[in-house]
Amino acid sequence: MRDGVARGSVCAVIEHDPDALSPRAAWLLSLLAPGLAHAGLGLRTAVALWFGFPLALLLLFALGSLGVLGPTGWMLGSLGCLLFWWGLVPWDAARRARGRLERPETGWIVGGVTATAVLGLACLLGLRFFVLEPFRAPTASMVPTLLVGDLFLAAKGPLMRPVQRGDLVLFRREGAVFVKRVAAVGGDRIGIDRNVITLNGEVREQQPQGGFDWQDSRCSSKRSRVLMEAGESILLDDAPPGRFGDLAEAEIPEGFYFVLGDNRDHSADSRLFGLVGDEDVVGLAWWRLGSYDGCARAWRSGRSGRF
Repeated sequence: MRDGVARGSVCAVIEHDPDALSPRAAWLLSLLAPGLAHAGLGLRTAVALWFGFPLALLLLFALGSLGVLGPTGWMLGSLGCLLFWWGLVPWDAARRARGRLERPETGWIVGGVTATAVLGLACLLGLRFFVLEPFRAPTASMVPTLLVGDLFLAAKGPLMRPVQRGDLVLFRREGAVFVKRVAAVGGDRIGIDRNVITLNGEVREQQPQGGFDWQDSRCSSKRSRVLMEAGESILLDDAPPGRFGDLAEAEIPEGFYFVLGDNRDHSADSRLFGLVGDEDVVGLAWWRLGSYDGCARAWRSGRSGRF
């Protein structure tokens, strides 16, 4: 036994000697599994400290599940913990392996945590505002594509391509962000007659696919007909549409889009507030992270992946 570490234990695989593990090896081991290099060096206190970060991730996940944190707070908090965990731990392991720090020094800990926090926050905010932004579907206007409580990422900036027909586009209107499907782009001619779309002179067929049970944001249960239109599922009520009138055929100007909700009889879209301009576009829905059912207070299974 040496320094209280029994031979044959995990911590004794590598002798408790800073020189027995090179800084590069310590850095690589920590990238593979944070805390492994510290265990090899026999630093039990540090092992407990670094393995405590997953507990913070679990706490954030629990807060997100309970609805305490919104999608932005949940995503930024989780990514921040991961960045801190996989960034600071290898650095600390390499420094300890070089024998520079036999015990934690308050000044180094404060400086390291501050530097990592500032750098991590800058990276996360840059990612959040310019590359990927998390959103939550607050209403049922895009059912069945997006259920109330679906969490998803929107591609922005370098990840965003030109908007095309069929895209799920996010845009700002009166201070709020909406997500709808692009039905027509600049240069298209579109008309609507009793919820049937005519695009560039061709009527879009709607093939019945059965029924679909869904809940609105107030947890009221409803059932609608599912129809396949241009490769996408849409919902229509059994009763004739009464909220929106027909739309006479018109041409969409360049730089504008005509958008519709997939839940046609329960969506405020271009039939109500008009066209969406390029300057109003925030991004394109890219990846569904998961889905939280606020009515059942549980996570839905099977609702993740790219749109």
